[in-house]
Amino acid sequence: MEHGKNYRRKLKPLVVVIGLANAQLALADDCTLTLTVDAVAATDTEATKTLDEALAEAAASACDTRVITIADTLSGETETQQTSFSMNGGRTLEVNGPAGGDFTIRTTFANQELFDVTEGSSLTLSNLIFDGEETARTEAVFALTDSTLTIDEVTVSNVNSGEISVIDLIESDAAISGSTFSGNRRLLYADGYGGEHTLTVTDSTFSSNTGAAIDAFDNKLVIEDSLFEDNSSVDSGAAIYSDGESGTGSVHIASSIFRGNSSGGN
Repeated sequence: MEHGKNYRRKLKPLVVVIGLANAQLALADDCTLTLTVDAVAATDTEATKTLDEALAEAAASACDTRVITIADTLSGETETQQTSFSMNGGRTLEVNGPAGGDFTIRTTFANQELFDVTEGSSLTLSNLIFDGEETARTEAVFALTDSTLTIDEVTVSNVNSGEISVIDLIESDAAISGSTFSGNRRLLYADGYGGEHTLTVTDSTFSSNTGAAIDAFDNKLVIEDSLFEDNSSVDSGAAIYSDGESGTGSVHIASSIFRGNSSGGN
């Protein structure tokens, strides 16, 4: 796969996957929907709520802000996310894991985007683990267009993407902090399309990823206090590849370590 503009995915119309039609028909309310996930599928009852159930309820809500919290009682549990969550219209979704950050979400439903966020919306993820179990994917896990992604204290590992990236940022801003990305294929692609968009990475680790850990085009990159180790690519840019034609792209790197990365390009 070539880097940069040859990779740019065609901006596609919104595909409604679950209950979003109800939210689109309703006028958005300046309210906050708060949901607590207190069961996995194997232990779910009528009185409890799973992650998929919470995502479906959040998608159908007319509230501008939706907050999903994984209960501390689910620390150490693993759940497969089957719901493809779509959001537009400037809304916000926060998904917060247990305080210990050890709730694992399997990303093995490979033919759908798990989070599809557009039209000035905002997705925030914290204290979570996403594990692809090396299942070959045909869609991104996190796909954002004209939106904002915030990732804090999150681990993403063993996600095997083909010609699409695990994290796909189109004309979007992102802030990643305190997070770990390891053993992924084609991890992060960011394309600003000539706009003023920034990807900020702080205090994070990228290790043993293939196909470039970060592939950016027309984006401002800010990398601080981070480690890039043993990443590889058959093209140039095993750790970071940055390119652009509009003059809006730039790279700032401070207090970061690069070691053991290997590339087939010059």
